[in-house]
Amino acid sequence: MLRRNIPIIIILTIIIGLSLSFGGCSLRKGSGPVYFKKSDLKKRIAVIPFQEYSTQEGESLGGRVAVVLAQRLAQSGKVTVMPWKEVEAYISVQRIPRPLTQASAVLVGRGLNLNAVVLGSISEIDEVSSRSGFWAYIPFIKDTGSMNVSLVAKVVDVENGTLLMAKASRGDTKYDSEEDSLASGSGKGPDRSLINRSLDEAARAMSKSILKALANSPWKGYVLSVSGNVAMLSAGQEEGVKLGDRFVILSVQDRITGATGISYVIPGPTKAALEVTRVLGNSSEAKIISGQALPGEAVYPVN
Repeated sequence: MLRRNIPIIIILTIIIGLSLSFGGCSLRKGSGPVYFKKSDLKKRIAVIPFQEYSTQEGESLGGRVAVVLAQRLAQSGKVTVMPWKEVEAYISVQRIPRPLTQASAVLVGRGLNLNAVVLGSISEIDEVSSRSGFWAYIPFIKDTGSMNVSLVAKVVDVENGTLLMAKASRGDTKYDSEEDSLASGSGKGPDRSLINRSLDEAARAMSKSILKALANSPWKGYVLSVSGNVAMLSAGQEEGVKLGDRFVILSVQDRITGATGISYVIPGPTKAALEVTRVLGNSSEAKIISGQALPGEAVYPVN
């Protein structure tokens, strides 16, 4: 009789074991790494002027891309974009070499209490005409073509230095007259209005990819200062923080130092809990309910 029941006993043992395991996980809340990926709070980012490989005179093309990207991202209502002048001033004061790399973007982002930094380059500016090759000798063929601009962008998470996104986008502007051609015989080079229109189109497409990448990463703010049981946080009304909002600070499970010397933290269990008691423009005050908070530590919203 016992032998007949052995398979049943084994199955029941496995089920009970699994139940206890999952039950234990739920009872030991906060005992392991916790990640808060969904939040209505706006992420604070910076957009760095793109590198450009062009000798065109006039407005900086890389600067134009950054302006268009920043405008599109801010208009989405999902992020706040730090003004470039403030970012540039910080880079100058800290004497951070340019152009920024992924590693130096982390330094800038941490210094300015950002969630992420966007940087990239204009990889290609090209004009394609229908009257090229054999067709250039056919007089009755109408001159049509397009101005093509390609961008490559990266979104760097400033807390752990990882890439949230690395993607290319392309903008094309069609033309059908010699006045709009890349080389119309004037000797002035590319038509800047065509280039700008293609840049704007590529930047608009890139902004959608950036927002998607940011949406899949956890929101975080930072402790600016601590006085008694009150912590000043780096996010406020502009980011959507409200009275009574709660945040947690995670302990450090491990710390890794990269080849560039930058330290990256692997979060562990919850070490402190905070509740917002006063909201300012881009900062807020929070009461430390439990644990200890230190300046520079990241805070995560409790959903």
